[in-house]
Amino acid sequence: MENDKIFELMTKMHTEMHEGFKDVKSELKSHSERLDKIEARMTKLDIKLEELDKKVDLSIEGHKTNTDQLTRIEKEVSKHDEFILKRVK
Repeated sequence: MENDKIFELMTKMHTEMHEGFKDVKSELKSHSERLDKIEARMTKLDIKLEELDKKVDLSIEGHKTNTDQLTRIEKEVSKHDEFILKRVK
């Protein structure tokens, strides 16, 4: 009789543990799916950031080119500054 009670208790504990493991596995699967989605979004963000970085670099390069051109124009105009001021007045 004592053995039957122990066996029943062990069977009950085994069943409860088995159900608990099912819940844990389910939760892990859910978290794994969420992490996969996050990883996919991060990959898309990385690609967009790389594209943005290229655009920023091109913009900076364009700005530098414009600045250099304006500097050259300013130097050329300053060479003829007096002449231009006389003609304007």
